Amino acid sequence: MPNEDLSANTTSAELHLYCSICLSIFLVDTPDEAEAVATPCGHVYHRDCIERVMDVQPQPQCPVCAEALPVESGDLLKLFIVFEEANYDKTLQDAVRSATSFDNHALDAAAAEAECQDKIQALRSEQEYNKTLLVALETEWSAIEKINATAKARMKALETELAQAENKLRELDGELLGVDGMSSDESSVEDDITYYSVLRKKWRHGNLTTWLRVFDAMYRRLRVSKTNRKGRGASVHWRQVTTRYNDTRGPVHCLPKSAYDPEWLNGLNDMEREDLAMSEAQYAFTHAPEVM
Repeated sequence: MPNEDLSANTTSAELHLYCSICLSIFLVDTPDEAEAVATPCGHVYHRDCIERVMDVQPQPQCPVCAEALPVESGDLLKLFIVFEEANYDKTLQDAVRSATSFDNHALDAAAAEAECQDKIQALRSEQEYNKTLLVALETEWSAIEKINATAKARMKALETELAQAENKLRELDGELLGVDGMSSDESSVEDDITYYSVLRKKWRHGNLTTWLRVFDAMYRRLRVSKTNRKGRGASVHWRQVTTRYNDTRGPVHCLPKSAYDPEWLNGLNDMEREDLAMSEAQYAFTHAPEVM
């Protein structure tokens, strides 16, 4: 038996051309899957042997030097080996004779078992990686669902708050603004239509003034026919905007901050601000496009 082992090793040493994975020599006339290929690190294997390593390992490495293998099999370099036929035939016969011995069969079985163990270990490593990745994805998904639920709840609360604010402001239009909140006017009557010269209030924001003017325009449009005849109800008031101010009456209290003129607010002292009881809520004094 020791002599046979020595013979096999001597054959390989003579050839210096064998696959380090299957320990078989390279032949000249072989199918494509058994052709000799070189990796980027320079080691030579049978194509099917090294491709098996690349398929099984998550991060394949060269079995000899542990250098990283390419991802694609197309990156392997095909080798063309030329032998002197006389010496090659004799060496090949010796190699075949050695390969059919019992010890070599045992060696092949051991190599196959080792390869299977490597595959099993690679699959286990891949399974552990997939488990870790799955747990991370589940954690991330759970966090996203919580953020989404919080955002939906916040949006619903804001919609409710907005609806309440709009209802409150509609009440303010008739209650808090009242007569004092509207413009002070000087009137005249012409063609059965009352004309008012609007006297501005320094405390009132320009957006609020414009917002109120739209209601006047809507009322005129509804009350006056195409023939300039008014219908039933109160007389039509036609407001003509001026640049004059009237501050005979004080400001309306408890309005949203956006209802007051910023410069006028800056001129108030702390006591006047406290007495104003201004709401910090912001309200956009705008109308829907279809109204405009």
